[in-house]
Amino acid sequence: MTPAPDGTESIWRWIKPRLTRSNLRNAAIASCVLALVIVFFWPRSGFSVPLVTLATVFGVCAGLLCALTYWHTARVQIGRRGLRYKTVRRKTAIAASIGLSFLLIRVASISLDSRSADRPGQVKAVPTDERLPIAIAQLQGDKGRSVENTLMSELGRSGPPLPITIFKVDQTFGSGPLPKASQFFNHLNAADTLGQKGAYLMLWGSVDKARGVVQLYETALFDGGVFGGSFMPSDFKLPALPVNDLAPVLWLILAEQSSNVNPQNQRATAAALSLPLEKVRRLVAAHRTDSSWNADTAARVNFVLARLTGMQGELMSDDRLLRIAIVDYLSAITGWAAQEHALDRAMALRCLAESLGGLSNLHYDRAADEAAVNAYRKGSAIYAAAGATQDAALVQLMMGQTLAVMARNDNGKELPQAVEAYQSALKVFDKARYPQQWADVQYNVAVNLANQGTHEADSQHLRDAVAILNEVLMVRMRDQVPHKWAITQMTLGEALQQLGRRDPTASYYADAVTAEKSALEVLRPDNDPRSWSQAETDLGAALSGIGMRDGSREEVQQAIDAIRAGATDEYRQREPYLWLQAQSTLVMALEQLGSLEMYQESLDESNSDALDRSSREHLEKRLLLRARAFRKPRETAIRSHGPICRASSGLHWK
Repeated sequence: MTPAPDGTESIWRWIKPRLTRSNLRNAAIASCVLALVIVFFWPRSGFSVPLVTLATVFGVCAGLLCALTYWHTARVQIGRRGLRYKTVRRKTAIAASIGLSFLLIRVASISLDSRSADRPGQVKAVPTDERLPIAIAQLQGDKGRSVENTLMSELGRSGPPLPITIFKVDQTFGSGPLPKASQFFNHLNAADTLGQKGAYLMLWGSVDKARGVVQLYETALFDGGVFGGSFMPSDFKLPALPVNDLAPVLWLILAEQSSNVNPQNQRATAAALSLPLEKVRRLVAAHRTDSSWNADTAARVNFVLARLTGMQGELMSDDRLLRIAIVDYLSAITGWAAQEHALDRAMALRCLAESLGGLSNLHYDRAADEAAVNAYRKGSAIYAAAGATQDAALVQLMMGQTLAVMARNDNGKELPQAVEAYQSALKVFDKARYPQQWADVQYNVAVNLANQGTHEADSQHLRDAVAILNEVLMVRMRDQVPHKWAITQMTLGEALQQLGRRDPTASYYADAVTAEKSALEVLRPDNDPRSWSQAETDLGAALSGIGMRDGSREEVQQAIDAIRAGATDEYRQREPYLWLQAQSTLVMALEQLGSLEMYQESLDESNSDALDRSSREHLEKRLLLRARAFRKPRETAIRSHGPICRASSGLHWK
């Protein structure tokens, strides 16, 4: 190679012969490859983000030009300019491929990081200090972070302290000339920042000084973790409000999400919601007739109210609050009637169905369940039309739960529909990519199988249910999702207990005792009394089975103690049918100890307020049957424990 001549004047003469088409092409290819490597390994760097943005805009424009070459009128115009449309088509296709490849590489890199974070074994679902880490980015247009500081100050005065940790991020996610493109890249950047900072939620947005409002968005570390539990839109858009009005709404949102990190504390959160909810309702009433709120803002505030009121109603077993939440959801759906809010409307329909299911969960109401299924179907149709397959699968899962409840109360009529819904959900929620959602579906499949097996002579369905629940426990690990792990252990114990009744000589009863004791290591009477009572009475039933099989007074006495501990007055009010079942098992255990006469005396001496007429009649009938040595154990249904409502994935407790 000839060395370059000295002097700046002769540099161009040295370079010019080397600027051949081949050399330029090779240099361009090498530059693109180098840039793609940088984007893949450093997708969130200051170099990658603007590069990908420009390349994407370039690729989209080139793709549009390529598509136009298939239009006859455009080909005529290309010919008039002395160009050949086939040449234009080929070159624009190459340009579009190159430009869009930057976007694809960046998305693939982020997706690989997200997938590794979703694998079982990665501690992500529950922070070790039981506080929800939340990052807040610097708001666009908020110089000196004065608006942000005001928001944080007002947030502290909006309600009791929340179990959250908020830290600031010196980065702005602003809007650009292409709003949808800006939203997409802001979501990717926010998700990247969350992964690096170790936070679970990111609040970002802008300040509109002309309107005097703050527009915030919430991004979660993983798909489906935003408020409302939807996969699409990827970010939850908060209502655009002045900072003083936004603070109590934000408090409600963070109250739900921080309680989901530790479901055992949800009862305490529910009790603290009344005043903040009343504050936001007064805000809604004050703006009902004023034009400063558009339809979207009103719908978003109503949705937040509905979500938190429904949560409070479920946890406090108050059907009045659930009915108020249903009205709020209907208001949100009306406000989101436009086509541009189709996904928001589908989310509200799903949540409406959850509250209808929660209402029926308190006092079985077939009409409420039918309305819930109808809302699920409407939401599923919207998601399917929008290509939101994950949300459609989530709706199928929840609809399957409701149909399963209906089947248990209608001789299994809706059971095939429930099975079909679960199968549809499993087509999307595979174990490798969505382990927690896969576990949710499989858990409900196991409950269905167990209920079928309970009423069949063959035990195969019960054995299948036990096998599936053991697989679910490989995903629902105690260190990540302790409450779900405990509920699964409790349900496993119930299925094993049913098998033990059929084959007392096997180890089913002992395995059931182990499972129920494991559940009771997490469940406590002060944070989840209903599940704790159920686990205690289930433990008593399993111990009773062992004691009766082996003639062990010690095991029977332990069974009596467990049932008496679990069959509380609160449990009787919440689950009267299950309470009666526990009383029936208690009668059998007392008989085994030769204490029936004492139990009859205690029954006769009890106040009429202590036992209602139905339970007295039930117990007296059981005593009479026992006296006649009529031994036919009553078979029961295994329930899908925990509220059917509360969607969510990720942080949300279903």
